[in-house]
Amino acid sequence: MSFRSAIEKRWYAKKPGVLSALAPLEFLYEGVSRIRRARLESKQTPLSVPVVVVGNITVGGTGKTPLIIALIKHLQKNGFHPGVVSRGYGRNSQYENSVHCVGSLSTPAEAGDEPILIFHQTSCPVAVADDRLDAAQRLIENFSCDVILSDDGLQHYRLPRDMEIAVIDGRRTFGNEHLLPVGPLREPVERLNEVDCIIVNGDVSKLTVGSLVKKSVQVAVKPVGLCDVKSSTRLPIDAISDAQDPIAISGIGNPDKFFSTLKGLSVKFETQVFDDHHNYVLDDITQFVGRDVIMTSKDAVKIQQLIKENPNNDKLTNTGLWYLDIQLDIPDAFLDAFVNSVRKLFQQKKTAIKK
Repeated sequence: MSFRSAIEKRWYAKKPGVLSALAPLEFLYEGVSRIRRARLESKQTPLSVPVVVVGNITVGGTGKTPLIIALIKHLQKNGFHPGVVSRGYGRNSQYENSVHCVGSLSTPAEAGDEPILIFHQTSCPVAVADDRLDAAQRLIENFSCDVILSDDGLQHYRLPRDMEIAVIDGRRTFGNEHLLPVGPLREPVERLNEVDCIIVNGDVSKLTVGSLVKKSVQVAVKPVGLCDVKSSTRLPIDAISDAQDPIAISGIGNPDKFFSTLKGLSVKFETQVFDDHHNYVLDDITQFVGRDVIMTSKDAVKIQQLIKENPNNDKLTNTGLWYLDIQLDIPDAFLDAFVNSVRKLFQQKKTAIKK
């Protein structure tokens, strides 16, 4: 077991165990976080369009990106022209002080994996910057976006927001309910009393706080296909049963979520876990030559770049590379209510500008 795995095991146990010794650091972290929030909120600049922040209060993956994609598509379907801002976690440091507008030729080094994934699946303008406020202003000015969605950024308090949506992993919820580094929380559970809606990715029954349950919406991951990373050819989901000696790889924040989804398809496979936002190199993949490698769509973004940079590598050619295409099964009532709320916010902004 790696050091990171051992830490996460204590984070998501009932009690922190040996991590309790770090309680003074947890106390310090909370104090610094409160000061930071107050300082950043004082620097907020109002924007002319509604801003919706989709984030979480825990470290690691909860399913924010599939939700963002679903919200974008529903907004587009209803006549909106949304834009997305993101920090672009994992991009090279040389790009961190600039705003990068994602395009068809953008690389993970320039933009990070999630922004590229969102752009390719929605054709939505996406701007990446350390300062999401700068990114949002660029989208409004250059792309005439009429609503901004922030991919993550619940704690990026410099960005003003008109709506907050928190995403929770229904299986892991809040772990031992301690703040970093004793637990997985970026902010106390009470922070969720401030958000407009809580999306529970999975089982909602573990969310026992009554006030939070009332504002919660349950969603579920639904595998819808298997896509060839090399050619983008899409196969029906039952084609996964024909995979040759499959190995599932994951470089996401919550790999167990991905592996559980695969197990639900009755697939027998080995696993290889990489760090979240792992920068794949050739040896990471060519070691599986002759086998079928199944990954998430987020991992596929970086593997596709690897293929572009090594077009004649025989080992890559002889390795099956597939990503599991998923959708979130979201209640229509929530999506309709979301669009109606955004429409009201847009009208309020428009009226305020006229005054």
